[in-house]
Amino acid sequence: MAEIELSMDNDVQDCVVALVTGDMDYVSVSTFWPRVHALLDGDRRLVLDLSGVDFFDSAGLNELLALNRRAAEGGGSLALANVPGMMRGLLSLTGTDAVLDVHATVGEAVAGRRKAEDADGVGPGR
Repeated sequence: MAEIELSMDNDVQDCVVALVTGDMDYVSVSTFWPRVHALLDGDRRLVLDLSGVDFFDSAGLNELLALNRRAAEGGGSLALANVPGMMRGLLSLTGTDAVLDVHATVGEAVAGRRKAEDADGVGPGR
């Protein structure tokens, strides 16, 4: 079962960093994902720190894509950080690493947002 631990990034008011631990699979869809979707509010950026993920399957992948779509529709954004090797392999195999905003670290994921805002002068819905 996946768990989520939340922390607000003090440097970016509209950025939420969530540490995900456990499994991202068909079992966690009904309990875990509604909590993650609730983190997106307006033009907020959500960074998922996936360093604690033990297992990831197609249901988890589908939910990441749905979360990414919901973020974009609401003017926000989603970034993934610290993606474990087995997850990176599945993202690469399916081509979703080209669709999702993947970063090596949480710091890079948050900084990626700042660079985009600096470059075009607009918020997360760039």
